Amino acid sequence: MDNLTTGSLYAPRKKTDQAIPALVVFAQLLSLIAGFYFYPRWYNVSSLGAASVISCLLCGFSQGLLQLIVHRQYSTANLLKYYCWGVINGIWTKWWTDRLFETVTSRILRICCDQLIGNPTNILLFVSFMIYWDGHDADKYFRHIYIKTLKTSLLIWPIVSTIQFFWLDPKYLVPFNSIINVFWTFILGILSG
Repeated sequence: MDNLTTGSLYAPRKKTDQAIPALVVFAQLLSLIAGFYFYPRWYNVSSLGAASVISCLLCGFSQGLLQLIVHRQYSTANLLKYYCWGVINGIWTKWWTDRLFETVTSRILRICCDQLIGNPTNILLFVSFMIYWDGHDADKYFRHIYIKTLKTSLLIWPIVSTIQFFWLDPKYLVPFNSIINVFWTFILGILSG
């Protein structure tokens, strides 16, 4: 039975059960404010470093929200997992978008390359990371999650790519992408359990 069938998704919450995740999310919000405040300075020192920090903070924040709203239980291991994923994702996103800007002059072609190469690669990285971190059976987990996640990504990332490559300054791609990743990581967290 799932949470909707048993009604536990809407069951009253104990205040003590939600205190830790709520405090974590509050602390994460404070760190995000500081992160965005210092982002331009960090970017000037190291664009990859700034990308990894912002993505790390936002992926962790997404997991904190997931624990607070959906799972309703605190898991340090899952928070750490998503913070680590955020670092990888930030570095990958910055590296990938830099390559696209350097090598592909057509905006339409950038979007196509991003959706045909970048998006599937990012999802492959995510699924591989989850398999390694959680010790899942690689074949079974990959077959179950990769295609499902790739299909779901088609609802979000083509629009994001269009906005990124038509209207944003390359300096702000990673923060924009990371903000969208709050929602995307939330979705991935639900899909991957």
